[in-house]
Amino acid sequence: MKLLSLLVLSGFSSGALAEDGYVGIRYQEQAEGYVVTEVAQGMAAAGAGMVVGDLIVTVDGQEIGPDVQIAPLRGPVGKPVVLGVVAPLGDEVRSVTLERGRKVAAPRIGPKSGKHYLRMTGSLRRGTVRDARTAAKALVAADFDGMVPEMAFASLRRAARVSPRKARAVLKVLTDEAANNPRLNRIIGLTYRWLGDPQNAVLYLRAARAADGASLADRLGGNAWADRELASAMWDAGDRSGSIELTRSIAPLMKTQNLWKKTGMATPTPTQAWAVATEPLDDIELELLDGTAWSLSEHAGKPVAVVFWASWCGPCKKELPALAELVRKRPNWPVEFVAVSVDKDAHLPKAQAMVENWKLPFPVSHSRSLGEQMGVTTLPAIRLIGPYGVLRSSSSGYSKKSVQKLEKAMDQLVREKKRVQPTVLERPFADAWSTGQIQPRAVTAAYGFRHIAVGVDGRVTGIVEDHGAMELPVENGAVVGGTVVDEGLVSAGDKHVAWFDGPVSAGKWWIRSRDEVGTTRWFRTMSSPIRAVVTSGDQLWVATDEGMTVFDADGRVLFSVEQGARDLASAPDGGVWAVDGERRVRCAPDGQVVLSDAAMGSELITSDGSWVGAGFKQLAMGRFGPDGQPRVIALRDDGTVVSLDGDGKPAARIDVQNERGHSVAVGDLDGDGRDELLLSSFGHGVATIELEIP
Repeated sequence: MKLLSLLVLSGFSSGALAEDGYVGIRYQEQAEGYVVTEVAQGMAAAGAGMVVGDLIVTVDGQEIGPDVQIAPLRGPVGKPVVLGVVAPLGDEVRSVTLERGRKVAAPRIGPKSGKHYLRMTGSLRRGTVRDARTAAKALVAADFDGMVPEMAFASLRRAARVSPRKARAVLKVLTDEAANNPRLNRIIGLTYRWLGDPQNAVLYLRAARAADGASLADRLGGNAWADRELASAMWDAGDRSGSIELTRSIAPLMKTQNLWKKTGMATPTPTQAWAVATEPLDDIELELLDGTAWSLSEHAGKPVAVVFWASWCGPCKKELPALAELVRKRPNWPVEFVAVSVDKDAHLPKAQAMVENWKLPFPVSHSRSLGEQMGVTTLPAIRLIGPYGVLRSSSSGYSKKSVQKLEKAMDQLVREKKRVQPTVLERPFADAWSTGQIQPRAVTAAYGFRHIAVGVDGRVTGIVEDHGAMELPVENGAVVGGTVVDEGLVSAGDKHVAWFDGPVSAGKWWIRSRDEVGTTRWFRTMSSPIRAVVTSGDQLWVATDEGMTVFDADGRVLFSVEQGARDLASAPDGGVWAVDGERRVRCAPDGQVVLSDAAMGSELITSDGSWVGAGFKQLAMGRFGPDGQPRVIALRDDGTVVSLDGDGKPAARIDVQNERGHSVAVGDLDGDGRDELLLSSFGHGVATIELEIP
């Protein structure tokens, strides 16, 4: 993100440069232009009526685009700059002339986040007992700065160990407030545990558990971690049988090996291990243009980038010199590059002349057959091979950012070599348990995918880091490998994904639709942060805090609903379910609200209207029961995937072996009327899972 209103030059004397002027905006770069994310009051942009969500497409008459050098927005004070701007949800470009001005102190938008939390943390570290007591009262009065109590008072754990007097002072404040605020019982119980008082810990943790009731969130393990703490406190307090009974009840929802060991319990939920196969490639042998030989096996232990190019390829003429510059800048880099021309024999002399002119600091070969063997259909193309001969990623196209991305990826592989033994041919993916049947149909390596979604026709799309949404290949009802990332398709800040006649992704302020080959069909910006995106029939629903906007496949706005939402789910008969933290709403396909009822604390919702609050990342409904009956699937904040049977009891648990992020999606990939569960683990791969829940 660029910061124009608050930048400060340093390292120059006051007379070294003309005084810089600013227009007063923050923006995020996209291929379509600059999306305005903040407008500073009292500066030129605000005075000209620019708003958050505006899309800047030209600067001083020059169009913005990938790898285009344009005139900067910052410049001498008093000098104007002319912008071409498209309003949120608009198509027409208007001209906006801004006169650069001096920086002004931009007031913060909204209250300072976390002020009372930071005061609480600071008082426990450096303040007096009185400071801690005062800070605790202020944090409770401020409704925990919008946090859950356990997070707001997380610093109590350290304080209980190093400053028990301060911890007890805060504990007194919390117990005095607990009668009016039962949410405090859990943090009170935890604090007693940390202070070594298991009897009081059990008392308050039981009170917290009783207040949770039997909500969907509770049945999905939203409070399983608290039950784990209660079970441990019960054991310490002498209630051994009660501790074992509670431990067994939470085992289907959470793997608690330390607790199992503490209670002397054998593993109550035996799991099966899933792994991503990482078979090394067959050796690659090439004859170089200088007549010498090159082989992949000679470079075992090093990451290898095989760069495919041709003399007639325009982007190749940019990529190879850029890679040459990168290699020259890092003479001791423990990696290997080899360029492979796929020119026809008649064009080889031209290719040789270009190589001599570029003076490439890495070997060059000519092999059309290797390009065919490695699935090269578009140039330039790179196949990145790990230090032990495993193909790690495939990409095509070129951009300046693609070189930076390649450098980062190769550095990561260099670090990986120090951690992974060469004899390891499988990467741990997940451990799974179920009362029914749970089996991966396929687990394929797919690096860089952050979020996935399935369309009604079984088409799968995923967000690729720095590239936006693209379709994933599906064969025999499962996602398979061989995904080739187009480096010419760039995108930043993608958070939401859907399939809508092609891949769709959205960031905080914008939404982009692409066709099946990745070309952008339409791009729209929003004036309010996007919370959720979902396809329902022939409509695309986009939720913000201000309302819901419904698009057709061509990006036209069909209608808007003046009902903000935090999450959406497509309803089986059209329209959507929505929650906003206070209410649950059912909207018909024409936008009419046909149901609205209370749903305090709601954050996520499924296609049957079931909802949960905080503690979860995703919630979905799939046809996993007998005869295709629906079963709920949830991905919790702790990364565990859980499911319930027809009686609402825990029936499946998947523990993903990755802390870098994962997501789930549900859909019928093989057309048999039953759904498959897709599990994407960032940096590892995608699993297509057959799931049968009683």
